Amino acid sequence: MRERLMNIKAIYEDIEMELETLHSVWEGMARYLAEDPIGSSTEYVFGLLNRFLLDVKVAKTLLFRKGVSFVSEANTLLPHAYVGSIVATKFGSGVITALRIADKRIEMKFPWSREAYLAPSSILSVGSLVRCRQWGVGIIRETCYDVGFCDVRFVFGYGKVRVEDLVLETSSNLDELRLEVLRGGFLIGDPVITPFGCGHVQSIRGNPQSSTTVLSVGLLASESHSVSSKNACTAIAFMAVNHVQRNY
Repeated sequence: MRERLMNIKAIYEDIEMELETLHSVWEGMARYLAEDPIGSSTEYVFGLLNRFLLDVKVAKTLLFRKGVSFVSEANTLLPHAYVGSIVATKFGSGVITALRIADKRIEMKFPWSREAYLAPSSILSVGSLVRCRQWGVGIIRETCYDVGFCDVRFVFGYGKVRVEDLVLETSSNLDELRLEVLRGGFLIGDPVITPFGCGHVQSIRGNPQSSTTVLSVGLLASESHSVSSKNACTAIAFMAVNHVQRNY
C-alpha cells in the first residue's frame, strides 16, 4: 500500500511540473502570435489548462491531508507540522497548504499572499528568539505546530503560546536578549544534553543557579528525537547541573 501511495505522489508531482512547463509554453506562443491570452482564440484551451492545474493541486493537497503525507518523510522536512497546521515563520504566521518533500519546500498561505514557497529553515524552530505580543521576548523550547502552540521560555518562566502571537525577534541586541532570558538557570521542561544523551529536565533539586543543584532528566530514545515529546522518555538520570547543557 505504501509503495502504491508513493507512486501516486510521484506521478502527481511529475504532472504538476509538466503542466507548469506546458502553461509557460502556451503563454509564450500567445505572445509570439501577438495574442492576448485572456481574449485570444486560445482562451478556451487556457481555461481547461488552468482548471486541470487547479484539480491537480487540490488532489495533491488532499493526498497529503488524508494522511498520505508519509509521516516519516514529512517529519524529516518539518517535525510536528502537517498540511493545515499554522506555523511561525520569519515572515509571520501562515498555514501549510502542502509539504513538497521532493524539492524540500513548504507551500504556505499567508494573510498577505495566497501562495508562497519556503525552505524549512524559514520556519521558526527550537532555539529561535521570538517576541510574544503579551509576554515579551522568549526562546522556543518546543514546537507543537500540530496543535497550534509553541512552548516558549521567558525571563519569568515558561508556557504554551499560540503560534499567531509569536513573531521573530529582530532587535540589534539579540545576544543580550537571549542571555537575559537564560539568566535564571534551568527550568522544568528545558531540552538538554547530558553525558547519557538528550532529554528534558523533569525536576530540580536546589537553587537552579547553584552549581550543587541536581537535575532529574528524562532521557529520550536517541539524539534524533531531541525535539520529541517530553513524555517519550526511556529512562531518568540524576546529575549535577554542571554536567548538563541546554539544547536550544
